Amino acid sequence: MLHVLGIRHHGPGSAKSLQKAIRAIEPDCILVEMPADAATALQFMKGNQLTPPVALLLYDPKELQDASYYPFARFSPEWQACRYALENSIPLVPMDLPVGIHIARRREREQQPHLAFKKRSSDQQKITLDPLGYMASLGGYPDGERWWELHFEQPEHEGNIFDTVLELVTTLRNGIGRQETEETLIREAYMRKTIRKAIKDGYRDIVVVCGAWHAPVLHNWQTFTAKTDNARLRGLKKVKTSASWVPWSFDRLATSNGYGAGVISPAWYELLFGNRKEVVIRWMTKAAHLLREEDLDVSPAHVLEAVRLSESLAALRDREIPGIGEMQEAAIAVFCKGDEMLMTLIQQKLVIGENVGRVGDDVPQIPLIKDLEKQVRSARLTKEWQSSTTIQKDLDLRKPSNLAASHLIRRLLILEIPWGTLRKGSQFKTGSFSEHWTLRKRTDYEIRLIAGGMWGNSIREAAKTYSIHKARESGDLAVVTALTDDVLKAELPEAVPALLLKLQDLAALTNDIARLMAAVPQFVNIIRYGNTRKTDADAVENILDKIIPRICIGLTNACVQLDEELAQTRFEQMASIHQAMTILQKPVHFENWMSTLQSMHQNEAIHPLIRGFVTRLLFDRRYLALEGAAQGISLALSPARTDATKASWLEGFLSGSGLLLIHNRELWSIIDEWVGSLTLPKFYQVLPLLRRTFASFSQVERKKLLEMAQGRTAKEDLPGLPEFELSEDEGIVKTVKLILGI
Repeated sequence: MLHVLGIRHHGPGSAKSLQKAIRAIEPDCILVEMPADAATALQFMKGNQLTPPVALLLYDPKELQDASYYPFARFSPEWQACRYALENSIPLVPMDLPVGIHIARRREREQQPHLAFKKRSSDQQKITLDPLGYMASLGGYPDGERWWELHFEQPEHEGNIFDTVLELVTTLRNGIGRQETEETLIREAYMRKTIRKAIKDGYRDIVVVCGAWHAPVLHNWQTFTAKTDNARLRGLKKVKTSASWVPWSFDRLATSNGYGAGVISPAWYELLFGNRKEVVIRWMTKAAHLLREEDLDVSPAHVLEAVRLSESLAALRDREIPGIGEMQEAAIAVFCKGDEMLMTLIQQKLVIGENVGRVGDDVPQIPLIKDLEKQVRSARLTKEWQSSTTIQKDLDLRKPSNLAASHLIRRLLILEIPWGTLRKGSQFKTGSFSEHWTLRKRTDYEIRLIAGGMWGNSIREAAKTYSIHKARESGDLAVVTALTDDVLKAELPEAVPALLLKLQDLAALTNDIARLMAAVPQFVNIIRYGNTRKTDADAVENILDKIIPRICIGLTNACVQLDEELAQTRFEQMASIHQAMTILQKPVHFENWMSTLQSMHQNEAIHPLIRGFVTRLLFDRRYLALEGAAQGISLALSPARTDATKASWLEGFLSGSGLLLIHNRELWSIIDEWVGSLTLPKFYQVLPLLRRTFASFSQVERKKLLEMAQGRTAKEDLPGLPEFELSEDEGIVKTVKLILGI
């Protein structure tokens, strides 16, 4: 006899009723709506090798982007059916269309031109997309899941509820006249073919577990001839697939995160499935604990009051037990005193949930995934890797485990698995020993790890091999430069020689001065922090010795005849280069750099923004005296030049700090006089440039400059300030001079 049990995917009530029905039937074969090419992977659902939520992963090993995930929770009816079959040694057959056929059909569709279809009416569209949802709307429910939950998941049903489900869906399918998609018809034909084979094999009590929508056409399988179904399936191409299991989470299972077959409230369903009789008091108690952790005043009396209120709301709405809607309303009223914003924490932890599954060591996985799990444990990142939420992680690289964590995150980035995003830390933590990461695991990382397995059996080996491959394939100096930086920070010294060789070739061939300039700060940073990160930083010095002279030779020509946008870019590059030269502390390179700036100082063809910046750098390093700087300002602000040119030069000269004007009144006077001479229309014209320049100063500097413009003195500003007379040889004077570089 054939018993078709139509279920709601991930339905706790369906799972409970299914357990009762299967025990009553005592089947000798169970057919489950799962892809047929997953048969070999189902054996691992037995015992404790998989801890749900987990997902069955089916993919094309030749084209890994073609992959499908099939998530399961403990309250998924298919999970319970498979577990029953395996634990009782009952033949278990996945009966749905193989994923390999889905992949082949999708590829064929992508190669065909798109056809225009006749538009359906609004009601037809609703029925087509969500028949049960449309039916729920007729009863006044907001969505199909809530309607199904209230009628089929929350109440305590016996196994015969599936007869009601079958009658309901049969009436719905026959009554709405919906035209099923070709994909659905092929799947149902394949499932009927599987049923025929099971009957032919001699099984007498066959249980079929399928989505409720398919139940009528499988229950009435005899009304469809084998010839018709075989004709529909004939000629279908199939791609060979591989199967694996991966951990999943409630967050990924939720429909709010885009999973089409998901549920709104996984955590609630988990609680409902395991503790239906005490579900209300358990949920309210958990909610109270969460709110108390946030220092909110929630007592046991509040819990009892919230339970009574939710039960009263359910009774008023003629519901057997409170649903998640009644629970939330009661919690807002009693715990949160009407403040819905306080429910955010409860929504994430008790409605969606933070459960993460586990795949046992005995389940076959590619070596790369096993090595990753080992590295995650070693770096003490197990909690972060298993979490489905965003986590802020601060690392102190002086600690071995933190250094290992940094290396692991960076190696995954090289393998194009962006688990971590580097963020800017506190302004008070500017040393080389701190890293600040934002960690967020994505759904497709497992398939990316499978793809990465072709480069090596360990994360270190795969990252090393893939970085060399990317460097050899790239013709972009900036890309290889950044990759070399990543490789050194990820502690992959074996890859450095190949990358540096490629970088030397690209540096020798490139004529783009901008790309050469972009490489210098990264390499200097590597040299500066090399010992801290335990990397082989010495290897980059040879290439710097070749790049820096080329930059010095070509920089002048690279700064001639520039538009505003390119001039701004070149200005930023020069600022980075100058800072890098200062950090590098290699006299020969620094002298070459300053000589280049001196040759650019009086070159009228260079953009005024850059000429102003060059003047400032020369003055700061005492290559230009105060009189020379004053003369440069006077020349730049002379009447022969346009106001835009003057403002641009001034922006370059004053970049970074206003202390230059505060401590050099002669320079201030020249600029103050020029601004004062501007007519109102010209002032409005240059105001945006001036504002951009002065906005970069600190608040204290801007306040002091305002006082200077108003003619106030420091003594007037601070009346009663005692006057100190300190000799040159006193310690405080020496210290201040040392700090200021005087």
